[in-house]
Amino acid sequence: MDEPFANIDIENSVIIISSHELHDMDTLLDEIILINEAQYITSENVETIKASKSESLADWYIENIK
Repeated sequence: MDEPFANIDIENSVIIISSHELHDMDTLLDEIILINEAQYITSENVETIKASKSESLADWYIENIK
């Protein structure tokens, strides 16, 4: 899909996105949940990840998937 959210009111909605392309996700998400091999690993607010840890979502993923 070229623009998957075009003409959709996503305010106050829950949308599940599964992606390995984390470099663009921080602009779309408020919260991220990490699941690996069907197991819940952790979750966190995206702004908290960027502000308090000074890292990208990709760095956060690598840190938490170990």
